[in-house]
Amino acid sequence: MSEYKETKIVKYDMHVQNFETGTFTFEDWEVGQFIRLMNFAILDGHDATLTADVAELQKIARSSHPISPKVLSKFKLNEDGRLYNERLLDEWNRAKGRAESARDKAEKGWELRRQGDAPAMPKQSRGKAKGLPISISTSIPISTETAEVVERSEPFKLEVEEA
Repeated sequence: MSEYKETKIVKYDMHVQNFETGTFTFEDWEVGQFIRLMNFAILDGHDATLTADVAELQKIARSSHPISPKVLSKFKLNEDGRLYNERLLDEWNRAKGRAESARDKAEKGWELRRQGDAPAMPKQSRGKAKGLPISISTSIPISTETAEVVERSEPFKLEVEEA
């Protein structure tokens, strides 16, 4: 593709065993800070990184406590001065690759359809399905005012015109 298109990542895989082991000593409020920071890093679109400003991190975490040193220990500083979590960055790169691949395949498919070169979709039944006659064996009232009922003895046949 010649032009850059931002890929929005909205979910990530959390390896529960790794998370539980890595946060075993965390208090509940520290777990909350950590989850909020990880989620923000994924959603913000800066390569799954966060600002290094602890006051800003506290706002992002929506915490009344200062950012815990335990939580900060889960992040490293990159060359741009932003914080990142190694596992989250790996997951972000995998998710970004999946999203970009799906987008590229979709764009290629639409381009083929626009050009008329896309393969036709196969028929659902492949010509083997047999139609079933629709029969009405119940009594059908013709008028709600008189409640007259007409019994239908022959099955109702649906006429279908094939293209």
